[in-house]
Amino acid sequence: MTDILMGGASHGTRVSHYKASLRPDSEHLTRTSWTDAALAYSQIRKGKATGNKRSLYLRLFLQKKLFNLGCYIYRKKTLFFFFIATISFLCLCLGLLSYTIESDINKLWVVAGGRLEEELNYMKSTHGEGLDNRDLMITHTLKEEGANVLYTDTLLAHQQVLKAAVDVSVEVFDISWSLKDVCNSLSFPLSEEHYLDMTLENLSPCVIITPLDCFWEGSKLLGPEYPVKIPGMNMNDVKWYNLNPQQLIEAVKNYYATSKTLQAMETFMKRAGISTAYQERPCLNPNDEHCPDTAPNKNSPKPLNIGAELSGGCFGFAKAAYMQAAALQSMIELMSEEEMFRFWKDHIKVHNLDWNIDKSKKVLEAIQRKISEVVLAESESHQFSIAIYNQRIFLHFFG
Repeated sequence: MTDILMGGASHGTRVSHYKASLRPDSEHLTRTSWTDAALAYSQIRKGKATGNKRSLYLRLFLQKKLFNLGCYIYRKKTLFFFFIATISFLCLCLGLLSYTIESDINKLWVVAGGRLEEELNYMKSTHGEGLDNRDLMITHTLKEEGANVLYTDTLLAHQQVLKAAVDVSVEVFDISWSLKDVCNSLSFPLSEEHYLDMTLENLSPCVIITPLDCFWEGSKLLGPEYPVKIPGMNMNDVKWYNLNPQQLIEAVKNYYATSKTLQAMETFMKRAGISTAYQERPCLNPNDEHCPDTAPNKNSPKPLNIGAELSGGCFGFAKAAYMQAAALQSMIELMSEEEMFRFWKDHIKVHNLDWNIDKSKKVLEAIQRKISEVVLAESESHQFSIAIYNQRIFLHFFG
């Protein structure tokens, strides 16, 4: 039996060659060219075998390179994992070439090929682009998971956020634009008395749907920015937080009892459900100096039951506009691009501007960006999170 000596001549380990080769590799015997292309290639060159030299040489080359690569990877294990991670990352990055953010909610929930999609396409083809809804939705949640938002402090904080959003203004095309310039607002019928039209226009609020409508504090969001003076009457500081439309109509009738316009206005307000507005709603802060005496909890030490006030829903400044409060989520209705273009096209404000739909779109987007920045800054100073959503521009800001 032949022994193999490994190590020095006198101090080595002897391994039985017979035991090492007791079970020969069957693949090496039957599939030599696949297992060891170098051996098969050398046998062909010696004339002891036949075969395709070119394919064997190519296989020999690949086996050598893969063997060397394997040895190198074995010595450089860290480099191997880095190499694999880099390749995987590059493969994933290839998908970014076709990555897009879908912010059009219609494409996410409208069934393709359905009747609703046909109607939306018909509206766009008939009226053109720019009629999409631009309602701005602001959702308020606490940072603590599962926390209850039905507390006075939370609702007052929500009011601060909305008030900051309502008071924004931007400079676009060297013209100052406020939220009142781009929002949908209540429209009163035109009258023959110019003073009455001006008064109603100043009092006309932006349409804001919010749980705060259940409370007197919701009136603070409606403005107006500057107090309104009623001509001929001792009313020089009229805002929605102290306005009782029903009493106002009765007071004006004493001065202009024969006015047909006033009679038509009274009928319009009754049909719209506008009566006492916010004057008979509970105050979140009963100690507020402006909280009306007609509020049910004026100067009351008893804490307000927020859940009871919200559970049955409530109304906005007009009782016909019913709003079901399910969470601290408020919506500000903005004009579409087309609506804003038509509203301002004959106004002196844009007389030298070459006013068009593209410019109205830029103004709307500037207002929305400004609201997002203001709301984000406001949420960072409180222990809650704010999400802002718009159908055409999908923005999330978390405080």
